Parts: sequence; C-alpha cells; structure tokens
Amino acid sequence: MKELLIVLPVINEKQNLEKMIPPLLKYLEGRGAILCIDDNSTDGTDAMFAELMKKNSNVFYIRNPRRIGLGNVYKMGAEFAIKNGYKWMQHMDADLSHRVEDLKNFDVVKDSADLIIGSRYIKGGKILNWPFNRLFMSSCANLYARTILGCCRIHDLTGGFNRTKTDVLKSINFKDIKSNGYASQVELKYRAYKKGYIVKEVPITFSDRELGKTKMNKAIILEGMWKIWWMRFNI
Repeated sequence: MKELLIVLPVINEKQNLEKMIPPLLKYLEGRGAILCIDDNSTDGTDAMFAELMKKNSNVFYIRNPRRIGLGNVYKMGAEFAIKNGYKWMQHMDADLSHRVEDLKNFDVVKDSADLIIGSRYIKGGKILNWPFNRLFMSSCANLYARTILGCCRIHDLTGGFNRTKTDVLKSINFKDIKSNGYASQVELKYRAYKKGYIVKEVPITFSDRELGKTKMNKAIILEGMWKIWWMRFNI
C-alpha cells in the first residue's frame, strides 16, 4: 500500500503553487503523491501541471470543466486515494496558508491515529496575519460547531489541514457527505468521531494568504451555520 496522497483543491492558485510544489515534492519523495483537482482555473494551472507530470511520476492532475465545490473535490480525492491504494489522504490548501514544514507534525502521531487534525487552537498552534474580525469569526465558528455537535475534545473542527486513513473514508461512506463548502471538513470529522475512530490534533501555524483571493463567501458561511444543525440530528 502507498503511504500518502496529498489532495490540493485549486482555483487560480498558480503563483502560490509555484512556491509550494517543490518543497512538497521533496517531502513526499519515496512515500506518496500529489493530486491537484482544479475547479476550472484560468491562470495557467493546467499548463503548469502538464509540465510537472512530465518530470514527476507522483504528480496527478484533474481539471473539472466547472466549479463543483470543495466538498465534491474532496470526494474525488478520496475516490482516487482509495482506488489507487493509498493508506492516507491529506487535505491541504494551495494558498500557502498551510505550511509544508508542518506535515512532519502529522507523521509523529500517524501510527496511533485514524484521523489527524492540523490544529490552530491547541498548544503550539498559531494563526498569523489575520485581522481581529477574521480571528474572532473563526473562533466563534469552532465554538459553535463544538457546542452543537458535542465534540469538545476536538479543538479545530473547521480547519482544512487534515489527514485521514482511507479505511476511515470507506467506513464513513465518504460519498454520503452532504456539505459542499468548508462545512464538509466538519462533517468528515464528525462522522469519524461518531464512529469511534481515534482522532488526534497536532499543532500547525496557519498564515493568511499573501497572493490571490479567498474563496470564502456568504453562501459558504451560511451553509456552515445550518449544516451543523443538520449533522447534529442526522448523523
């Protein structure tokens, strides 16, 4: 079994990917692969990955003809990871907010966990360069989700830097995940938590993007608010 597939959801992140891919390939040498799933970027991401795949047998690229949303992108990633025999699937943002150097923290606990969460809200975790209102909103969103779902032992329910065993993805029926924005990250964690899998958090340093535009919008925020209640009574 191959060890690790890192899935990068992408919409117009070419400038950030040019910085991110080289250290990521170095980290993965001999142990795993990158899968970029592109929701119809217009910045030349497709051409960049065409060149990368010529030089690296562990780089894969899927381009969607239209935007399908984060939740559906990760379902595609999970299906790819399972089909191709990877033990773990890693969620990682492509805007440099998730640091390649923090991947080693996941490795420390991989032999004693089923789901590993890169946490901004445990000892050693940090958030850099966020304005107060963004930090306040994120903290409130986590408290909101933890309170309603009763996951008080999970400190960072909303974060997107996570590593999940493919056996867990199969067990929780990942295709049944209903959320399609950032709430899909909460739903994945909650489904694993409800199944009794071992969930561990490791500290990460989260830094606000320097290039490009955030994909967060009001529709994604609203989905997160009401989907938490749906999860509480339907999972």
